[in-house]
Formats: sequence, structure tokens, C-alpha cells
Amino acid sequence: MAPQRDRARLYLVAHGVRESAARYLCAAYLGATFEAWMQWAAGTDPDPGPYLAEAVGVLRVPASRPGG
Repeated sequence: MAPQRDRARLYLVAHGVRESAARYLCAAYLGATFEAWMQWAAGTDPDPGPYLAEAVGVLRVPASRPGG
């Protein structure tokens, strides 16, 4: 997962999110979506989409820097 995390972090930084905030946001995203997959897998719903949407919906992306 480290390569995906690093790509996401670089993307966020390139779009104006502070490096320190981008690290935490990536960790939060991984944790939230992992839990969504676990909740979906424990049930009988054929569609994981609502679980993933709920997980991502609780995350807040910090405002980018001006000009970022």
C-alpha cells in the first residue's frame, strides 16, 4: 500500500495541501476505506459503493494554499 499512499500524498501536495496534512489525510483515507471494505464483507450487500461513500464522506480535505 505504500506506493499508493505515496502517489496520493504527492497528488495532494501538488494540489496545494500541506505535506504534513497530506500524510495524515492519506492515513485517514486508508483507515476509513479499509473499515468500509470490512463492513461490506461482513454483510450480504452486493454493492460496496455505499460503504465506501460513507467512509470517504467523513474525511475533510484541508483547503489548499493560495495559488496551489
